[in-house]
Amino acid sequence: MSKKQFKNQASSSRAASGLFTAANGAFGSSTQGGGTFGAVSFSPLSYVYEPPDLTSISGPNTIVAFKNLQKKDSTTKAKALEDLLKSVSSYESFEDAVLDAWIKVYPRTSIDSARRVRQLAHQLQGLIAHTSGKRFVKHMPDVVGAWLAGLFDSDKMVSRAAQESFKRTFQTDEKMQSVWKIYLGPILQFCSDAVFKENINTLSDERTVSPDDASAKHARVVAAALSAVQYVLGRRMATMSTASAAQMLNSQQRTILEKRSSNITQR
Repeated sequence: MSKKQFKNQASSSRAASGLFTAANGAFGSSTQGGGTFGAVSFSPLSYVYEPPDLTSISGPNTIVAFKNLQKKDSTTKAKALEDLLKSVSSYESFEDAVLDAWIKVYPRTSIDSARRVRQLAHQLQGLIAHTSGKRFVKHMPDVVGAWLAGLFDSDKMVSRAAQESFKRTFQTDEKMQSVWKIYLGPILQFCSDAVFKENINTLSDERTVSPDDASAKHARVVAAALSAVQYVLGRRMATMSTASAAQMLNSQQRTILEKRSSNITQR
């Protein structure tokens, strides 16, 4: 690593260090920013996934709740999230295994077809992030995209839940805005996967989800991702000259058109 690269990385770490504020005070740093829109990585949104490892969780009720969260029925999933909220709320801290399991299931739970499930998922996300303190930092790149996309959910109750959980964790406007800057790479990666990689068949199981519900879910996920990208572009263009802003916007539009054309050709 060159001296310049080392200085840039150190600067990013220092910028992230003051973001999180939990019951036990400010904690740590983590950055995975600097990624490019459209880069390829696995998507955490597909209904086909590896279940979380629950073997290290000591609480039997918590294990049952996580297992129920993986069921198809939305009422069962909502009840599981309510049980997890009660469980996490009753402790000042909790096992790393619980945190690891939650990180595994949160993104796809946050885009569930059922409004109540999405709403509870964001509430639990905020509680876990707030309570886990320093331990949450390393997981931010894995969940920040789904978290911030939730701010643009088409349902007002869901978007409000995402906003409240986000504010509960970061507390000040300055820190909340810093998240968009520091975790720009993971945010755009998530949005890129949602728009270009996922489709109706990857987000929903046609054996258990009606075509209309599957289509509505896909449309909602794509709309939220595009809104998040639009927000990022708006923030960046606000600091640019008119010419530079127009150039960047044209570049992003070309990228989207090229990728859409590529996807259509491959199908």
